[in-house]
Amino acid sequence: MSRIPRHSKYRVATARLLLALLAFPCAASSLASEATQVTLITASDPHAFIHAQQISSFTRLMRDLAYEENWKLTEIRDAKHITEDLLKQTDVLVFGYTGGKIFDKKQEADFEQYVRSGGSTIGVHSITYTEASNPFFLELVGGGKFAGHPPTQPAELIVHEGRHPSTQHLPARFKSSDEWYCYSQNPIEDADTRTLLSVDPSSYAHDGKTYGEGVTHPMTWYNQKHGGRHWFTSLGHTMILHQRGWFVDHIRGGIQWAAAEREPLAPWTSLFDGESLDGWHLRYDSEDDVSKTFVTVEDGTLLFDTTSDGKQKGIWLVSNHEYDDFELRMKIQSFSDSPGNSGIQVRSRYNDRMEGPQIDIHPPAPFRNGLIYDMTQGNQRWIQPSLPDHKVTPEQAGDPAKDYWVHAGDDTEHQTGASPRQLPVPIHLDFIEANDQETWEKGWNNIIIRCEGTRITTFVNEAMIADLDGDGILNDALHQAAHVGMRGHIAFQIHARGKLKLRVKDIRIREIGAE
Repeated sequence: MSRIPRHSKYRVATARLLLALLAFPCAASSLASEATQVTLITASDPHAFIHAQQISSFTRLMRDLAYEENWKLTEIRDAKHITEDLLKQTDVLVFGYTGGKIFDKKQEADFEQYVRSGGSTIGVHSITYTEASNPFFLELVGGGKFAGHPPTQPAELIVHEGRHPSTQHLPARFKSSDEWYCYSQNPIEDADTRTLLSVDPSSYAHDGKTYGEGVTHPMTWYNQKHGGRHWFTSLGHTMILHQRGWFVDHIRGGIQWAAAEREPLAPWTSLFDGESLDGWHLRYDSEDDVSKTFVTVEDGTLLFDTTSDGKQKGIWLVSNHEYDDFELRMKIQSFSDSPGNSGIQVRSRYNDRMEGPQIDIHPPAPFRNGLIYDMTQGNQRWIQPSLPDHKVTPEQAGDPAKDYWVHAGDDTEHQTGASPRQLPVPIHLDFIEANDQETWEKGWNNIIIRCEGTRITTFVNEAMIADLDGDGILNDALHQAAHVGMRGHIAFQIHARGKLKLRVKDIRIREIGAE
Protein backbone atom coordinates (compact mmCIF):
# COMPACT_ATOMS: atom_id res chain seq x y z
CA MET A 1 0.00 0.00 0.00
CA SER A 2 1.50 3.39 -0.98
CA ARG A 3 2.19 5.86 1.79
CA ILE A 4 0.12 9.06 2.00
CA PRO A 5 2.49 12.02 1.55
CA ARG A 6 3.22 13.92 4.74
CA HIS A 7 3.02 17.72 5.03
CA SER A 8 0.15 17.90 2.52
CA LYS A 9 -3.60 18.36 2.31
CA TYR A 10 -3.96 14.59 1.82
CA ARG A 11 -2.86 13.92 5.37
CA VAL A 12 -5.43 16.41 6.70
CA ALA A 13 -8.14 14.75 4.63
CA THR A 14 -7.09 11.34 5.93
CA ALA A 15 -7.30 12.56 9.51
CA ARG A 16 -10.84 13.77 8.89
CA LEU A 17 -11.75 10.42 7.36
CA LEU A 18 -10.43 8.59 10.41
CA LEU A 19 -12.53 10.78 12.69
CA ALA A 20 -15.61 10.08 10.64
CA LEU A 21 -14.98 6.33 10.66
CA LEU A 22 -14.74 6.27 14.45
CA ALA A 23 -18.53 6.45 14.46
CA PHE A 24 -18.52 3.04 12.72
CA PRO A 25 -16.26 0.68 14.74
CA CYS A 26 -16.28 -2.10 12.19
CA ALA A 27 -14.97 0.15 9.44
CA ALA A 28 -12.57 1.99 11.71
CA SER A 29 -11.01 -1.13 13.20
CA SER A 30 -8.91 -1.70 10.10
CA LEU A 31 -7.37 1.79 10.25
CA ALA A 32 -4.84 2.33 13.04
CA SER A 33 -4.03 5.91 14.06
CA GLU A 34 -0.67 6.95 12.73
CA ALA A 35 1.97 7.80 15.34
CA THR A 36 4.05 10.97 15.01
CA GLN A 37 7.31 10.12 13.25
CA VAL A 38 10.20 11.73 15.16
CA THR A 39 13.73 11.40 13.76
CA LEU A 40 16.58 12.14 16.17
CA ILE A 41 19.88 13.13 14.53
CA THR A 42 22.93 13.14 16.81
CA ALA A 43 25.61 13.16 14.07
CA SER A 44 28.55 15.55 14.17
CA ASP A 45 31.48 16.44 11.97
CA PRO A 46 34.42 14.39 13.37
CA HIS A 47 36.52 17.57 13.33
CA ALA A 48 33.97 19.49 15.42
CA PHE A 49 33.47 19.44 19.17
CA ILE A 50 31.35 16.39 19.99
CA HIS A 51 28.99 16.41 22.99
CA ALA A 52 29.42 12.65 23.44
CA GLN A 53 28.11 12.34 27.01
CA GLN A 54 25.23 14.73 26.40
CA ILE A 55 24.22 12.80 23.27
CA SER A 56 24.05 9.53 25.20
CA SER A 57 22.00 11.10 27.99
CA PHE A 58 19.70 12.99 25.61
CA THR A 59 19.03 9.84 23.57
CA ARG A 60 17.72 8.17 26.72
CA LEU A 61 15.53 11.20 27.39
CA MET A 62 14.10 11.02 23.85
CA ARG A 63 13.39 7.29 24.18
CA ASP A 64 11.45 7.95 27.37
CA LEU A 65 9.45 10.75 25.75
CA ALA A 66 8.71 8.61 22.69
CA TYR A 67 7.37 5.87 24.94
CA GLU A 68 5.22 8.29 26.96
CA GLU A 69 3.88 10.18 23.92
CA ASN A 70 3.54 7.22 21.54
CA TRP A 71 5.96 8.72 19.03
CA LYS A 72 7.74 6.50 16.54
CA LEU A 73 11.41 7.36 17.16
CA THR A 74 14.18 6.82 14.61
CA GLU A 75 17.74 7.43 15.80
CA ILE A 76 20.43 8.55 13.34
CA ARG A 77 24.01 8.62 14.64
CA ASP A 78 25.81 8.52 11.29
CA ALA A 79 25.15 11.38 8.86
CA LYS A 80 25.26 9.06 5.85
CA HIS A 81 21.86 7.68 6.90
CA ILE A 82 20.17 11.06 6.44
CA THR A 83 18.38 10.35 3.17
CA GLU A 84 15.54 11.76 1.11
CA ASP A 85 13.40 8.70 1.90
CA LEU A 86 14.02 9.09 5.64
CA LEU A 87 12.97 12.75 5.55
CA LYS A 88 9.80 11.92 3.61
CA GLN A 89 8.75 9.67 6.51
CA THR A 90 9.55 12.28 9.18
CA ASP A 91 7.13 14.65 10.90
CA VAL A 92 9.62 16.26 13.29
CA LEU A 93 13.39 16.24 12.76
CA VAL A 94 15.31 16.68 16.05
CA PHE A 95 18.93 17.86 15.96
CA GLY A 96 20.26 16.66 19.32
CA TYR A 97 23.71 18.07 20.16
CA THR A 98 24.82 18.00 16.53
CA GLY A 99 27.92 19.92 15.50
CA GLY A 100 29.81 21.12 12.44
CA LYS A 101 29.15 20.11 8.86
CA ILE A 102 26.86 17.05 8.74
CA PHE A 103 25.18 17.39 5.30
CA ASP A 104 26.74 16.87 1.89
CA LYS A 105 25.36 18.80 -1.10
CA LYS A 106 22.66 16.21 -1.84
CA GLN A 107 21.59 16.16 1.81
CA GLU A 108 21.48 19.96 1.90
CA ALA A 109 19.04 19.89 -1.01
CA ASP A 110 16.99 17.07 0.55
CA PHE A 111 16.78 18.92 3.87
CA GLU A 112 15.68 22.14 2.18
CA GLN A 113 13.01 20.23 0.28
CA TYR A 114 11.85 18.62 3.54
CA VAL A 115 11.43 22.04 5.19
CA ARG A 116 9.78 23.66 2.17
CA SER A 117 7.33 20.75 2.05
CA GLY A 118 6.17 21.58 5.58
CA GLY A 119 8.62 19.51 7.62
CA SER A 120 9.29 20.69 11.17
CA THR A 121 12.57 20.85 13.08
CA ILE A 122 13.84 20.95 16.66
CA GLY A 123 17.36 21.99 17.63
CA VAL A 124 18.80 21.25 21.06
CA HIS A 125 21.83 23.05 22.54
CA SER A 126 24.31 23.21 19.65
CA ILE A 127 21.98 23.95 16.74
CA THR A 128 23.83 27.24 16.04
CA TYR A 129 27.08 25.19 15.92
CA THR A 130 25.63 23.00 13.14
CA GLU A 131 25.77 23.58 9.36
CA ALA A 132 27.07 27.11 9.94
CA SER A 133 28.24 27.41 6.31
CA ASN A 134 24.84 26.33 4.93
CA PRO A 135 22.90 29.56 4.15
CA PHE A 136 19.46 27.92 4.18
CA PHE A 137 20.11 26.13 7.49
CA LEU A 138 21.55 29.29 9.03
CA GLU A 139 18.56 31.35 7.92
CA LEU A 140 16.17 28.74 9.32
CA VAL A 141 17.64 28.91 12.82
CA GLY A 142 17.60 32.70 12.97
CA GLY A 143 20.72 33.76 11.08
CA GLY A 144 23.31 33.55 13.84
CA LYS A 145 26.24 31.15 14.20
CA PHE A 146 27.66 30.02 17.54
CA ALA A 147 30.03 32.74 18.77
CA GLY A 148 31.18 31.46 22.15
CA HIS A 149 30.03 31.37 25.76
CA PRO A 150 31.38 32.30 29.18
CA PRO A 151 32.10 29.53 31.74
CA THR A 152 29.12 27.42 32.81
CA GLN A 153 27.37 29.21 35.68
CA PRO A 154 23.92 29.95 37.12
CA ALA A 155 21.81 32.72 35.59
CA GLU A 156 18.21 33.86 35.54
CA LEU A 157 15.90 32.89 32.68
CA ILE A 158 12.93 35.00 31.59
CA VAL A 159 9.77 33.51 30.04
CA HIS A 160 8.43 35.59 27.14
CA GLU A 161 5.46 33.45 26.05
CA GLY A 162 3.83 31.67 28.96
CA ARG A 163 1.11 29.94 26.95
CA HIS A 164 3.38 28.10 24.51
CA PRO A 165 3.34 24.30 25.07
CA SER A 166 7.06 24.35 25.86
CA THR A 167 6.86 27.12 28.48
CA GLN A 168 3.36 26.92 29.97
CA HIS A 169 4.68 25.01 32.99
CA LEU A 170 7.40 27.54 33.82
CA PRO A 171 7.37 30.51 36.21
CA ALA A 172 7.90 34.00 34.79
CA ARG A 173 11.54 33.99 35.98
CA PHE A 174 13.68 31.16 37.32
CA LYS A 175 17.32 30.16 37.72
CA SER A 176 19.30 27.44 36.02
CA SER A 177 22.92 26.66 35.23
CA ASP A 178 24.22 26.25 31.68
CA GLU A 179 26.52 27.47 28.93
CA TRP A 180 24.95 30.78 27.95
CA TYR A 181 25.53 30.78 24.21
CA CYS A 182 26.19 33.94 22.22
CA TYR A 183 25.59 34.04 18.44
CA SER A 184 27.09 36.01 15.56
CA GLN A 185 23.64 37.51 15.05
CA ASN A 186 21.05 37.88 17.78
CA PRO A 187 18.04 35.76 16.73
CA ILE A 188 15.72 38.67 17.54
CA GLU A 189 17.15 40.43 14.48
CA ASP A 190 15.43 37.78 12.36
CA ALA A 191 11.96 39.19 11.67
CA ASP A 192 10.38 35.74 11.83
CA THR A 193 11.71 34.82 15.27
CA ARG A 194 9.63 34.73 18.45
CA THR A 195 11.55 34.44 21.72
CA LEU A 196 10.32 31.93 24.32
CA LEU A 197 13.12 32.08 26.90
CA SER A 198 15.92 34.60 27.30
CA VAL A 199 18.77 34.91 29.77
CA ASP A 200 19.07 38.03 31.92
CA PRO A 201 22.54 39.49 31.14
CA SER A 202 22.68 41.16 34.55
CA SER A 203 22.38 37.81 36.35
CA TYR A 204 25.73 36.26 35.34
CA ALA A 205 29.32 37.14 34.38
CA HIS A 206 29.04 37.10 30.59
CA ASP A 207 32.54 38.46 29.85
CA GLY A 208 31.10 40.58 27.06
CA LYS A 209 29.50 37.60 25.33
CA THR A 210 26.08 39.18 25.24
CA TYR A 211 24.20 41.84 23.27
CA GLY A 212 24.15 44.57 25.91
CA GLU A 213 22.12 45.34 28.98
CA GLY A 214 18.42 45.58 28.23
CA VAL A 215 18.68 43.69 24.93
CA THR A 216 16.85 40.36 24.72
CA HIS A 217 19.31 37.45 24.61
CA PRO A 218 17.29 34.39 23.44
CA MET A 219 17.94 30.90 24.75
CA THR A 220 14.82 29.30 23.23
CA TRP A 221 12.98 30.66 20.20
CA TYR A 222 10.75 29.52 17.34
CA ASN A 223 9.47 30.43 13.90
CA GLN A 224 7.08 29.11 11.25
CA LYS A 225 9.16 29.51 8.12
CA HIS A 226 8.50 27.82 4.78
CA GLY A 227 5.28 26.14 5.98
CA GLY A 228 6.77 24.13 8.86
CA ARG A 229 7.29 24.71 12.57
CA HIS A 230 10.78 25.21 13.96
CA TRP A 231 11.80 25.34 17.64
CA PHE A 232 15.36 25.84 18.91
CA THR A 233 17.03 25.98 22.30
CA SER A 234 20.64 26.60 23.33
CA LEU A 235 19.96 25.08 26.74
CA GLY A 236 21.11 21.63 27.76
CA HIS A 237 24.89 21.52 28.18
CA THR A 238 24.63 20.42 31.82
CA MET A 239 23.39 16.85 31.71
CA ILE A 240 21.60 17.17 35.04
CA LEU A 241 18.93 19.04 33.06
CA HIS A 242 17.94 15.75 31.41
CA GLN A 243 16.66 14.71 34.84
CA ARG A 244 14.90 17.99 35.58
CA GLY A 245 11.18 17.82 34.95
CA TRP A 246 10.97 21.41 33.69
CA PHE A 247 13.59 20.76 30.99
CA VAL A 248 12.06 17.44 29.93
CA ASP A 249 8.67 19.15 29.57
CA HIS A 250 10.37 22.02 27.72
CA ILE A 251 11.61 19.54 25.09
CA ARG A 252 8.32 17.62 25.12
CA GLY A 253 6.30 20.80 24.53
CA GLY A 254 8.59 21.94 21.72
CA ILE A 255 8.13 18.65 19.86
CA GLN A 256 4.39 18.58 20.51
CA TRP A 257 4.06 22.08 19.10
CA ALA A 258 6.22 21.26 16.07
CA ALA A 259 4.20 18.11 15.36
CA ALA A 260 0.81 19.86 15.47
CA GLU A 261 -1.30 19.42 12.38
CA ARG A 262 -2.26 22.62 10.57
CA GLU A 263 -4.80 23.28 7.85
CA PRO A 264 -3.26 24.39 4.57
CA LEU A 265 -3.29 28.18 4.37
CA ALA A 266 -4.94 29.98 1.51
CA PRO A 267 -2.76 32.49 -0.37
CA TRP A 268 -2.93 36.21 0.28
CA THR A 269 -5.06 38.15 -2.20
CA SER A 270 -4.69 41.87 -2.84
CA LEU A 271 -7.97 43.81 -2.61
CA PHE A 272 -6.53 47.05 -4.02
CA ASP A 273 -4.36 47.31 -7.11
CA GLY A 274 -3.07 50.79 -6.29
CA GLU A 275 -4.45 52.20 -9.53
CA SER A 276 -8.25 51.89 -9.55
CA LEU A 277 -11.36 50.99 -7.56
CA ASP A 278 -11.66 47.64 -9.35
CA GLY A 279 -13.27 45.11 -7.01
CA TRP A 280 -15.14 47.82 -5.09
CA HIS A 281 -18.32 49.88 -5.43
CA LEU A 282 -19.68 52.97 -3.67
CA ARG A 283 -22.93 53.19 -1.70
CA TYR A 284 -24.42 56.46 -0.56
CA ASP A 285 -26.87 57.21 2.24
CA SER A 286 -27.99 60.27 0.24
CA GLU A 287 -28.38 60.62 -3.52
CA ASP A 288 -27.14 64.20 -3.15
CA ASP A 289 -23.59 62.89 -2.64
CA VAL A 290 -23.42 60.63 -5.71
CA SER A 291 -22.11 63.40 -7.95
CA LYS A 292 -19.37 64.40 -5.49
CA THR A 293 -15.91 62.85 -5.48
CA PHE A 294 -14.83 61.91 -1.97
CA VAL A 295 -13.00 58.65 -2.78
CA THR A 296 -10.06 58.67 -5.21
CA VAL A 297 -6.85 56.79 -5.95
CA GLU A 298 -3.74 58.89 -5.42
CA ASP A 299 -0.08 57.82 -5.37
CA GLY A 300 -0.96 54.14 -4.99
CA THR A 301 -3.31 54.74 -2.04
CA LEU A 302 -7.04 55.04 -1.47
CA LEU A 303 -7.71 58.64 -0.46
CA PHE A 304 -10.86 59.45 1.52
CA ASP A 305 -11.19 63.23 1.67
CA THR A 306 -14.23 65.32 2.65
CA THR A 307 -12.25 68.26 4.04
CA SER A 308 -13.74 70.60 1.39
CA ASP A 309 -17.28 69.62 2.35
CA GLY A 310 -18.08 67.99 5.69
CA LYS A 311 -21.86 68.08 5.15
CA GLN A 312 -22.15 64.73 3.37
CA LYS A 313 -24.23 61.82 4.60
CA GLY A 314 -22.72 58.36 5.11
CA ILE A 315 -20.62 57.04 2.22
CA TRP A 316 -19.28 53.50 1.90
CA LEU A 317 -16.62 51.89 -0.31
CA VAL A 318 -17.79 48.27 -0.42
CA SER A 319 -16.00 45.13 -1.64
CA ASN A 320 -17.75 43.33 -4.49
CA HIS A 321 -17.10 39.96 -2.86
CA GLU A 322 -18.41 38.55 0.40
CA TYR A 323 -16.28 36.80 3.02
CA ASP A 324 -16.86 34.70 6.12
CA ASP A 325 -13.64 33.55 7.90
CA PHE A 326 -10.56 35.54 6.99
CA GLU A 327 -7.56 37.56 8.07
CA LEU A 328 -7.43 41.09 6.68
CA ARG A 329 -4.42 43.44 6.70
CA MET A 330 -3.89 47.00 5.58
CA LYS A 331 -1.99 50.19 6.31
CA ILE A 332 -3.77 53.38 7.32
CA GLN A 333 -2.46 56.92 7.43
CA SER A 334 -4.39 59.57 9.34
CA PHE A 335 -3.89 63.30 9.73
CA SER A 336 -3.78 65.18 13.02
CA ASP A 337 -5.92 68.03 11.65
CA SER A 338 -8.68 65.71 10.40
CA PRO A 339 -11.66 65.69 12.82
CA GLY A 340 -13.70 63.11 10.88
CA ASN A 341 -14.55 59.50 11.74
CA SER A 342 -14.14 56.32 9.70
CA GLY A 343 -14.26 52.58 10.20
CA ILE A 344 -13.84 49.19 8.54
CA GLN A 345 -16.97 47.10 8.14
CA VAL A 346 -16.52 43.32 8.15
CA ARG A 347 -19.12 40.66 7.33
CA SER A 348 -21.50 43.54 6.58
CA ARG A 349 -24.20 44.38 4.07
CA TYR A 350 -25.89 47.51 2.75
CA ASN A 351 -29.60 46.95 3.15
CA ASP A 352 -31.45 50.27 3.37
CA ARG A 353 -28.29 51.32 5.25
CA MET A 354 -25.02 49.66 6.22
CA GLU A 355 -25.37 46.91 8.82
CA GLY A 356 -22.84 44.65 10.53
CA PRO A 357 -19.77 44.96 12.81
CA GLN A 358 -17.35 47.86 12.31
CA ILE A 359 -13.75 48.20 13.46
CA ASP A 360 -13.53 51.84 14.46
CA ILE A 361 -10.94 54.24 13.02
CA HIS A 362 -11.23 57.57 14.78
CA PRO A 363 -8.09 59.74 14.49
CA PRO A 364 -9.37 62.55 16.78
CA ALA A 365 -9.69 60.05 19.66
CA PRO A 366 -7.31 57.22 18.75
CA PHE A 367 -8.04 55.25 21.94
CA ARG A 368 -11.09 54.06 19.94
CA ASN A 369 -9.07 52.68 17.03
CA GLY A 370 -9.53 48.92 16.77
CA LEU A 371 -12.61 48.75 19.01
CA ILE A 372 -15.74 47.10 17.54
CA TYR A 373 -19.06 48.88 17.03
CA ASP A 374 -22.19 47.12 15.74
CA MET A 375 -23.98 49.03 12.99
CA THR A 376 -26.82 46.49 12.81
CA GLN A 377 -30.23 48.10 13.23
CA GLY A 378 -31.67 47.20 16.62
CA ASN A 379 -28.22 46.72 18.19
CA GLN A 380 -26.32 49.92 17.42
CA ARG A 381 -23.76 49.97 20.21
CA TRP A 382 -20.17 49.08 21.13
CA ILE A 383 -19.80 45.31 21.36
CA GLN A 384 -16.08 45.33 22.23
CA PRO A 385 -16.06 46.68 24.86
CA SER A 386 -19.69 45.89 25.57
CA LEU A 387 -21.48 49.21 26.15
CA PRO A 388 -25.13 50.27 25.85
CA ASP A 389 -24.70 52.91 23.12
CA HIS A 390 -22.15 54.92 21.07
CA LYS A 391 -20.41 56.52 24.04
CA VAL A 392 -17.01 55.16 25.12
CA THR A 393 -14.28 56.61 27.34
CA PRO A 394 -10.54 55.81 27.43
CA GLU A 395 -11.10 54.01 30.72
CA GLN A 396 -13.80 51.83 29.17
CA ALA A 397 -11.61 51.16 26.13
CA GLY A 398 -8.96 49.58 28.35
CA ASP A 399 -5.54 49.73 26.67
CA PRO A 400 -5.87 53.00 24.72
CA ALA A 401 -4.41 52.85 21.23
CA LYS A 402 -3.48 56.53 21.44
CA ASP A 403 -0.18 55.37 22.95
CA TYR A 404 0.91 53.78 19.70
CA TRP A 405 -1.16 55.35 16.92
CA VAL A 406 0.73 57.71 14.61
CA HIS A 407 -0.33 60.45 12.19
CA ALA A 408 1.22 61.42 8.88
CA GLY A 409 4.46 63.24 9.56
CA ASP A 410 5.10 61.54 12.90
CA ASP A 411 8.74 60.48 13.05
CA THR A 412 7.93 57.09 14.57
CA GLU A 413 8.52 53.59 13.23
CA HIS A 414 6.51 50.88 14.92
CA GLN A 415 9.19 48.28 15.43
CA THR A 416 9.28 46.36 18.68
CA GLY A 417 11.62 48.03 21.11
CA ALA A 418 12.41 50.92 18.74
CA SER A 419 9.74 53.35 19.87
CA PRO A 420 8.57 54.50 23.30
CA ARG A 421 5.04 54.30 21.90
CA GLN A 422 5.29 50.61 21.10
CA LEU A 423 3.68 48.35 23.66
CA PRO A 424 4.97 44.81 24.27
CA VAL A 425 3.99 42.41 21.50
CA PRO A 426 1.05 40.21 22.58
CA ILE A 427 2.02 36.61 23.28
CA HIS A 428 -0.55 35.21 20.87
CA LEU A 429 0.22 36.18 17.30
CA ASP A 430 -0.02 32.63 15.98
CA PHE A 431 -1.87 33.65 12.87
CA ILE A 432 0.74 36.16 11.70
CA GLU A 433 2.72 34.06 9.25
CA ALA A 434 6.45 34.33 9.70
CA ASN A 435 7.22 34.66 6.00
CA ASP A 436 4.84 37.53 5.46
CA GLN A 437 6.12 40.28 7.72
CA GLU A 438 4.73 43.78 7.55
CA THR A 439 6.93 46.61 6.29
CA TRP A 440 7.10 49.35 8.92
CA GLU A 441 6.78 52.88 7.60
CA LYS A 442 6.91 56.19 9.38
CA GLY A 443 3.51 57.80 9.63
CA TRP A 444 1.59 54.60 8.74
CA ASN A 445 -0.34 52.24 11.03
CA ASN A 446 -0.61 48.48 10.49
CA ILE A 447 -4.09 47.06 10.99
CA ILE A 448 -4.88 43.35 11.30
CA ILE A 449 -8.44 42.04 11.56
CA ARG A 450 -9.17 38.35 12.00
CA CYS A 451 -12.68 36.92 11.76
CA GLU A 452 -13.06 33.23 12.55
CA GLY A 453 -16.37 31.74 13.59
CA THR A 454 -17.97 34.10 16.08
CA ARG A 455 -14.61 35.59 17.12
CA ILE A 456 -13.23 38.89 15.85
CA THR A 457 -9.72 39.94 16.86
CA THR A 458 -8.10 43.26 15.97
CA PHE A 459 -4.50 44.48 16.16
CA VAL A 460 -3.18 48.02 15.80
CA ASN A 461 0.59 48.10 15.21
CA GLU A 462 0.96 44.58 16.67
CA ALA A 463 -0.92 45.42 19.86
CA MET A 464 -4.12 43.45 20.40
CA ILE A 465 -7.00 45.91 20.87
CA ALA A 466 -10.14 43.78 20.69
CA ASP A 467 -10.75 40.06 21.11
CA LEU A 468 -14.50 39.57 20.81
CA ASP A 469 -16.27 36.29 21.43
CA GLY A 470 -19.38 37.23 19.49
CA ASP A 471 -21.38 34.06 20.13
CA GLY A 472 -24.95 35.13 20.86
CA ILE A 473 -24.41 38.48 19.15
CA LEU A 474 -23.03 38.00 15.65
CA ASN A 475 -25.14 34.88 15.11
CA ASP A 476 -28.38 35.94 16.85
CA ALA A 477 -31.79 36.33 15.18
CA LEU A 478 -31.28 40.06 14.60
CA HIS A 479 -28.04 39.55 12.65
CA GLN A 480 -29.35 36.51 10.84
CA ALA A 481 -32.33 38.53 9.61
CA ALA A 482 -29.97 41.19 8.26
CA HIS A 483 -27.66 38.50 6.80
CA VAL A 484 -24.63 40.02 8.56
CA GLY A 485 -22.25 39.15 11.38
CA MET A 486 -21.01 35.81 10.05
CA ARG A 487 -20.70 36.56 6.35
CA GLY A 488 -20.77 39.70 4.26
CA HIS A 489 -18.78 42.47 2.59
CA ILE A 490 -15.79 44.51 3.70
CA ALA A 491 -16.37 48.26 3.53
CA PHE A 492 -14.71 51.56 4.43
CA GLN A 493 -16.83 54.29 5.98
CA ILE A 494 -16.90 58.02 5.46
CA HIS A 495 -18.95 59.18 8.43
CA ALA A 496 -21.81 61.61 7.92
CA ARG A 497 -21.21 65.28 8.73
CA GLY A 498 -17.46 65.15 9.28
CA LYS A 499 -14.34 66.44 7.55
CA LEU A 500 -12.25 63.32 7.07
CA LYS A 501 -8.89 62.79 5.41
CA LEU A 502 -7.53 59.24 5.44
CA ARG A 503 -5.25 57.12 3.25
CA VAL A 504 -5.34 53.32 2.96
CA LYS A 505 -3.02 50.96 1.07
CA ASP A 506 -1.65 47.40 0.98
CA ILE A 507 -5.09 45.85 1.55
CA ARG A 508 -4.73 42.07 1.58
CA ILE A 509 -6.96 39.21 2.63
CA ARG A 510 -6.46 35.50 3.27
CA GLU A 511 -9.46 33.27 3.74
CA ILE A 512 -9.14 30.90 6.67
CA GLY A 513 -9.73 27.19 6.21
CA ALA A 514 -9.64 27.31 2.42
CA GLU A 515 -7.90 24.36 0.79
